[in-house]
Amino acid sequence: MDGAMDGATPDPGAAIAPSCSEIPDRSYQPPPEDQPPADPALTTADAILDLPIQEPVEPEIIELENGETVHIAPEAPPTAIGALQTEGPIEWPDHFGGVWGDQRYGSMVVGFTEDVDRYAELVRGRYGAAWWVVEVEHSEVELRELQDEIGRAELGPSDGPGSISSTASGTGQLNRVTIGILEPSDDRLAELSERYGAARICFEIERTPTADDAQVAPWEPAPGAALTPDTTRIDVLVNERACASGTSAEGRIAPATVEYGPETVTITLAVIPVTGPAACPGNPDTPFTIELDEPLGDRTLLDGGTTPPSPPSLDDHR
Repeated sequence: MDGAMDGATPDPGAAIAPSCSEIPDRSYQPPPEDQPPADPALTTADAILDLPIQEPVEPEIIELENGETVHIAPEAPPTAIGALQTEGPIEWPDHFGGVWGDQRYGSMVVGFTEDVDRYAELVRGRYGAAWWVVEVEHSEVELRELQDEIGRAELGPSDGPGSISSTASGTGQLNRVTIGILEPSDDRLAELSERYGAARICFEIERTPTADDAQVAPWEPAPGAALTPDTTRIDVLVNERACASGTSAEGRIAPATVEYGPETVTITLAVIPVTGPAACPGNPDTPFTIELDEPLGDRTLLDGGTTPPSPPSLDDHR
């Protein structure tokens, strides 16, 4: 992705969307003193007037033909939060602005783009009297549609600075689409702000991971690796433990840390994380070569990534 905007040049005077972390606290309208007292019961089924209250249900136990048993968890009792999150966008698609918790006040909050007083009466009558109801700029449906638009146009494999790695809609109190972007230039931020609306998005600026971010990974000598007293070069397999979408760690393994003792040689390996979000299907073993500053001798190899250091093995990690 080169960030080109159909050949157009961003307007240098256009507003640039802020970093998500720099968005100031929402100015509540109505203000806190005009909202009802917080009620911890709001998050339980007891606060929902039009849904049945469910008693706790024990897991269902099914015995299989091989004699094993399977425990099937029951559905969780309905909650005011879950019901409002599900029904709000359907019933009030043009005005419903999402649900979030405000830790400053200990309250659950729902936003609407207009008619706050009317919606406050509806929400409190149906989902519980303690709901805070406030005005927001954008509906949840609008932000979801914008997130889909950005995703279709911008998301893809990371190809360097300015590439977008993730999007999220609404994110509660922010009431914007958040865009995860790798080390963008000011022109790239201006381009995206102009294209999608500076008041509808915010940026989560990411940086390329370095060796300082490397995470310890287990290893073991590669099959066929011959270890003799004269060995100074050890071929190993490394298994990255962090999420990496199943990719090889080749090119991301940091230089080995080696401690030479009278009876042991302790080697610690670490892998630099992939850039951006990653899935966790498990990762392949990656070949790597360790160069020792002195012959192995009769000393025992240990993996320094365990506590205490132990003989290297990937048996428990594959």
